[in-house]
Amino acid sequence: MKLSIVAAAAALILPTMTFAAELKVLSTQATEDTYRELVPQFEKANGHKVTTIFTGTLDAQKRLAAGESYDMIVMAGPAIDAQIRLNQISARQKH
Repeated sequence: MKLSIVAAAAALILPTMTFAAELKVLSTQATEDTYRELVPQFEKANGHKVTTIFTGTLDAQKRLAAGESYDMIVMAGPAIDAQIRLNQISARQKH
């Protein structure tokens, strides 16, 4: 499950990038172990640098409410849905 979340996120980001970029990611801690294993592989294969903040769901919600922006957000479905209802993220960005 964790692998599929990170792989799906990478699949969504990759087609839109044509040059090396720095990706800013906000992630809850639930996927941290798998994520840390996969990100170096992603960076090596694509030349993109990934900067990630791992935090709890409540802190992630506070960061989004404060207006912080990220290229990718990794959270549980219900937490993402709550952010959509609060207009912190767009529903079309949910995958």
